[in-house]
Parts: sequence; structure tokens; C-alpha cells
Amino acid sequence: MKNALILILFCLFTNYSGALTVVKLTLPKNCNAGNVKITNQSIDQNKKLEIFPNPNSGNFTVVVTFKSKIDKATINIYDLSGKSIFNETVFSNSNKLVKKLNITNLLPGSYILDIVNAQEESSTTLLIKK
Repeated sequence: MKNALILILFCLFTNYSGALTVVKLTLPKNCNAGNVKITNQSIDQNKKLEIFPNPNSGNFTVVVTFKSKIDKATINIYDLSGKSIFNETVFSNSNKLVKKLNITNLLPGSYILDIVNAQEESSTTLLIKK
């Protein structure tokens, strides 16, 4: 049960970070679990979220490309405990949005950047270093 919980938490974090990670798990010899294939369902070539530079000092550019027209979207930034520390509503007449953000009041650390519109959502990790 403990190994399953660790695996679930790992999968959730990798989906938030947007990173592709290969993991080899070794199970105890007395474990009767079968082979399990883990796939990252969030990898999509038509949906992309980029931050540059990353890491940064709180001054950065966000570029998001969705499958369909964005219209109205919300940019959210969460600390690692899940507390919302920034949100802004943005608009785009295309499927691509480029937005410069200046939130230098953030403390150094890791954050989750999430962009949501009516049809889609994309998340990645934001690193603040000063």
C-alpha cells in the first residue's frame, strides 16, 4: 500500500511539472504485483506551456499553445502546499498566448504555474531564484 501511494504521488507531481521522467521500480521478492506500465497522459504535441527564463527572479514570459482558440483563460500560480498566490485573467483571439509577468515579490522556491480556459488546462513548474 505504501509503495502504491508513493507511485501515485510521483505520477501526480510529474504531471504538474510537465517533465518526462523514466523510473525503474524494484519490488520486494515477496510482492505478488504484476507488471504495470506507467504512461504520462498529459504529453500532447498540440498543447504546450513554456516559461522563459526558468529559473528566474520573478520576471518571466509565459507562452501557452492550446489545441483550440483560447478566448478567456486564467493564469494561476500556487506554492507547493497548493495555496493560490497569484491569478490573472487573460484574453487571446488565437490558440496561442504570450504573456510577460513580473511577480518579483515571490520568495525563492518552486511553484506550480497553471493556465486554464473553458476547454483545456496546462501546468508546469516555475523556479524563482534571487
